[in-house]
Amino acid sequence: MKADLDFQTQEDANGNLTLLIPNMAVDLTKRPYHRIEFDQTLAHIHHASDFNIPLPSDFDMNTYNSLDRAGKIDYAKNKLSQETILNYQNAIGRSMSPEFGPGKTFSVPGVSGRRKRFNELTIQPTDI
Repeated sequence: MKADLDFQTQEDANGNLTLLIPNMAVDLTKRPYHRIEFDQTLAHIHHASDFNIPLPSDFDMNTYNSLDRAGKIDYAKNKLSQETILNYQNAIGRSMSPEFGPGKTFSVPGVSGRRKRFNELTIQPTDI
């Protein structure tokens, strides 16, 4: 495997990798991480271009989009390398995991939650 992953992984029952993204709200959700599963990634490969992940020239997005979920997964498994899939999973994980530091995150006043409470929000600008 050639993909450099930024997160811990776990194999599913089929031997495919699931990325484990640290959960910033673990105190609230009681889950230490979010999971980016292999098959779920394949069912959403139509967003790969949003993350600057190139797809091979023989990947027909019109065919892919015309399929049901199971068909999309099969089509993507047959057309994409494991490296492409893992790079896409990793890009999704990076978008979910803020990088704290000067110029990377900003604290701004905001409103959050169902009770619309005022508090400080940490935001991370992105070019996506």
